[in-house]
Amino acid sequence: MKNSQFAKVVGLDEQGRYEYSGLIIDVDNKKGLVTVDCTKYSSDMSVMVVPKEDIIILDEEPTLVERQQVKLEEVEKEVVVKEKKEVVKKDKGPSEKLQKVVDIIKGNPNLKRKEYIALVCSQVGMTEAGASTYVHNAKAYL
Repeated sequence: MKNSQFAKVVGLDEQGRYEYSGLIIDVDNKKGLVTVDCTKYSSDMSVMVVPKEDIIILDEEPTLVERQQVKLEEVEKEVVVKEKKEVVKKDKGPSEKLQKVVDIIKGNPNLKRKEYIALVCSQVGMTEAGASTYVHNAKAYL
């Protein structure tokens, strides 16, 4: 076993059998470990450091068919579907500013839109554009 050889890494994990092809980039004989670069042959695996016994030396570069086989095996693994938790948002009611505008509209039911905007600008301290938005939202809230 030497650097620049093609290899297949085969093993078992919690999810079942895995198989990746790659290029050997380092061999540590003292520790019995081999570093395999799988980036060119696998979309979800980059560099692996594995025991020598998990390595199968390949005679030539892995073909596209072998790459597809690995992906198919991954698809066949058991899929865990997470249940979505239902989130219930509490209606906190209108914000403080919106409540002020709602009170202004309730207290003056017969004014025109421009008059509401002018009143909100002076009493709440908003710009004309901000007051216009809040008047619209307050009417929708009512």
